[in-house]
Amino acid sequence: EYRCEAAFGKLLRRKPSLRNSFQLVTKCGIKLATGKFPGQKINHYDTSYAHIIQSAEASLTHLNTDHIDLLLIHRPDPLMDPEETAKAFFELKASGKVGNFGVSNFTPMQFDMLNKYFGGMLVTNQVEFSPYCLEHFENGNMDFFLKQRIHPMGWSPMAGGTLLNPTDEKGKRLHKKLKE
Repeated sequence: EYRCEAAFGKLLRRKPSLRNSFQLVTKCGIKLATGKFPGQKINHYDTSYAHIIQSAEASLTHLNTDHIDLLLIHRPDPLMDPEETAKAFFELKASGKVGNFGVSNFTPMQFDMLNKYFGGMLVTNQVEFSPYCLEHFENGNMDFFLKQRIHPMGWSPMAGGTLLNPTDEKGKRLHKKLKE
């Protein structure tokens, strides 16, 4: 329930000198139905200007910092207004609150579409990548990254633990091969 940023912010409060030794990356764009937001009944995507600005401000507060190095849109939003999303990005960049922007789990077409509204300034697409999940080599995403000179960011490199504790035949085959 949104506790990781606050926990990390406590560390930065105790040792502010750490802040410039790494890049802070966070995400926005998903509203979760949790106890923190009792009025919210279902999980849904929200890439509106207001939500992006509010999420960035909340992350800055939770992380106890004056800037985020990279802000990602967590998942493609089928109802996204790319102009509104880009407006929020431009404002956060101009204010110095966010240095760079990217997306997570976008297809090449979705990435390209939002990047056009953002003036070509998206720096990454975070995609699932592990020996268990090679779909981005098969669906054209990796070719798109190379063509556009986009540095992908991998998530779940251990396949959610499946590489260490396999639960299916594919996982067992990979685990055995990795041990060899």
